[in-house]
Amino acid sequence: MNNITHIIIRGRRWPDKYGNTYHTTETSVVYWNGKVTTIKTPGNSLVYDYGYGDHYVTTALAWLVDAKILPDRAMVEGLKAQPSDRWDWRSLSEHGIELTRSAVDVRLRGDL
Repeated sequence: MNNITHIIIRGRRWPDKYGNTYHTTETSVVYWNGKVTTIKTPGNSLVYDYGYGDHYVTTALAWLVDAKILPDRAMVEGLKAQPSDRWDWRSLSEHGIELTRSAVDVRLRGDL
């Protein structure tokens, strides 16, 4: 984790005809040596996740933990494992990692 300097999350949100919002994300991880790793979530597939607003950020950070790119926050900070103990911009900043996020709303599911 000490090698990561910056995480860039780009979300794409799509509202269906019933008012539900789905999203996909593309996340780039920048390391101190300039290496960049990019992951399309979920899992580089055509699957998309439910969630509106900034939920795409939560999805992307969870995928980074699942992919072992980010360690579990509870392990790093010595916290008791709680569902709410997930990474967010503030906790990343406290560990010297900058988080940049942006989202685009698309009209068609195929644009996710």
